[in-house]
Amino acid sequence: MTLAAASGVAATGGTYPSRRIRLTSLPAQALPSASGFVAESYSVRIWRDGGTDYLAISDIDRAELAKFCQLFDALAKPGPNKSG
Repeated sequence: MTLAAASGVAATGGTYPSRRIRLTSLPAQALPSASGFVAESYSVRIWRDGGTDYLAISDIDRAELAKFCQLFDALAKPGPNKSG
């Protein structure tokens, strides 16, 4: 996975079962409200968690992208064995 940050915007990309996912985070309220849709054969998912909006774009189907986003949220939240 790669991570780039500039002007308060972070983007990461990687593979998820040999597919591409682009994940971008922005300060909350920068994106429209939560939604999921397909645009030109790419699945798009937008959601907010606390003070951050997320935008995920991928060539996997909408259901798989939704699962990825849920997994990302679960791993990103601090837990008993995580700091943050």
